[in-house]
Amino acid sequence: MIRLIVLGHSSDDKGTQLETLTASILSSLKYTDIIMNVVGKGGNELDVVAKYSTPHISGDLIHPVVCECKAYKSKVDITDWLKFLGKFYTARLEDSKAMGIMIALSGANGNVVGAYDGILKKNVPISLVSGDDLLKSLASVFKMPPYDIIRKKVSYYTDDHIHSCDLLYYDSEIYWSIKFKDRYTILSSQGDCLEVGSEIDLVSMNGLKLPYVNLAEETFTRQKRLLINKLIIYKLLNDESGNSKNELMEYCAWMGYAIVDENEFDSLLLENPFVANNGSQYEFHHSTPLAFYQYYLQLVYPIDIIKTRYYQENIDSDLIKEIERVQGGIHIPKESYENCLLMLRYSPNSLSYAVIADEAITRNRQEGKALFPEMEAIHTSWFLRKVTSSFNQDSSNVDLIQILYNEFGIQGVNLSSNISIQTQTGQKDIKLDVPLEYAPLSIGENTKIVPLVPIKAKNTK
Repeated sequence: MIRLIVLGHSSDDKGTQLETLTASILSSLKYTDIIMNVVGKGGNELDVVAKYSTPHISGDLIHPVVCECKAYKSKVDITDWLKFLGKFYTARLEDSKAMGIMIALSGANGNVVGAYDGILKKNVPISLVSGDDLLKSLASVFKMPPYDIIRKKVSYYTDDHIHSCDLLYYDSEIYWSIKFKDRYTILSSQGDCLEVGSEIDLVSMNGLKLPYVNLAEETFTRQKRLLINKLIIYKLLNDESGNSKNELMEYCAWMGYAIVDENEFDSLLLENPFVANNGSQYEFHHSTPLAFYQYYLQLVYPIDIIKTRYYQENIDSDLIKEIERVQGGIHIPKESYENCLLMLRYSPNSLSYAVIADEAITRNRQEGKALFPEMEAIHTSWFLRKVTSSFNQDSSNVDLIQILYNEFGIQGVNLSSNISIQTQTGQKDIKLDVPLEYAPLSIGENTKIVPLVPIKAKNTK
């Protein structure tokens, strides 16, 4: 169950924060003249008062609303409830249409709930707001997405299982407190990571024993390390005689990813599965080509890897067989091998897709076969379509186009697609041809190659 936790630097601050939240909720419900900390007749201290109107032939009639806010860690007991009732009925002596609202952050005990239910049966305009009712009010006021959306956003950053989730309120803002097994994070009301440093006050007031982590910062650090590891691999593949640690550090710094701490760089080298230490030199550690592509082409990577001899030479018929196995034993027709290999060699997106099991295929296969024989052709067709669509995506990647033009002499790609639309009145066939010719945007050292779509003259007949 999701709880609401009102933060504050002291007990008084927490009480003030809850009163401010109550005022926001009342405002969203169209109550007017909202005032906090009012001393009423007889010396009654009221946390929040407001007004509501009822239509009348001579004009709207205005009636009072009295609110009590309890930010206790424990449930509201009967003593607090009776005090609130005293304030409520005092207001009703002045106006029989007066309303009462108690907001209990941690809920109310059985005695209070029983007394409240008894009053409701007499149609007395009084509300005890806590639990789900309070959360619904918050969702309305702060336009919060449902928890399922928050969980999905968290999954973009980490695979850690969410153990529990609370809502935090402070200074007119709502936050999500997401707890994992051994750490926690705080997100905005919309489920976005907070700016680094802006969460210090919240972490301090929250007082959780678990260590705090900013998921965006952690993800950035993890991806940076991964990218540096791939830069190291690229450097070693280009210098087959190996490199010293200093040479590798200088290269990474030259590429814009300097690591000053030598111990940190050592840890990167140790965790890299494709780096071998040969005395004072580091060399590329040969593994299976499939394992290399699976590692290198996921998430972030330098696209220049496509130029290396190792990358190109290992995209062959043996790799196709390995891909067939990864995809649950699909069978790519021999006549499709050449075209498939061509797309895999020149499209990192295609290769990245092909070497990782596609669950849309593999969950419908067992022991190298489709669950139903008629699905065999469907699985192969699906795979080849995905490879082709990935190739199409890469065909407009300017950085990749530069490499294909300069290194492999590829001067254009023709993207064709046949679409058949079935209707009740017949079939409409659409043929799409989009020729992309690669051409220099400028001449000289800073030449850029871009895709050009030829403009055909209109038929004026």
